[in-house]
Amino acid sequence: GERIRALFNREPLDLPDAQLTLTLSAGVAALESYTSADAEALIRAADQALYRAKNQGRNRVEMATDTELAGSLPVSLRNPVGRPRRRNGGR
Repeated sequence: GERIRALFNREPLDLPDAQLTLTLSAGVAALESYTSADAEALIRAADQALYRAKNQGRNRVEMATDTELAGSLPVSLRNPVGRPRRRNGGR
């Protein structure tokens, strides 16, 4: 996500009468495995991370927290201690 954000605002956007500097805020959520039925929960968690990115100054990428994922996912996707199964360790 961070590489995409950096590429997005590296070059200004040239318009006929102006030059715009672009920024990008993104929310990212990931799991080891999920079904298409769980995609909506994953989107909700990423959306929460997006709003956190915007509230913390914009032009940044935020990863969904375990709490955001746990609140969005059905119990069937949580591990035995109630935490979501995450890809790449996460926060």
